[in-house]
Amino acid sequence: MAGEFVPPAREPDFAAVQGRAKGCTFVLRVAGSGRERDPVLELTVRHFTANHTVRLDGPGCTVPDLDPAVLRAAIEKVCDSFATGQ
Repeated sequence: MAGEFVPPAREPDFAAVQGRAKGCTFVLRVAGSGRERDPVLELTVRHFTANHTVRLDGPGCTVPDLDPAVLRAAIEKVCDSFATGQ
């Protein structure tokens, strides 16, 4: 898996991480609306022209308690599942 930091477009926005894993490109960002109490991680996966967006939650995938190894495994799992399911 390869990834890089993407600075936010506007100052109040969060940055993102974009990269490639298991034949897919992905963007991982902190998302959430004003109605939501806690921000969540949103993973958008692209395989050729198909897109899929999921929310990552659970131990190691919640803001601010992030575990890099758990996040990497979750991203690779989603990418692999999406690429093989196309």
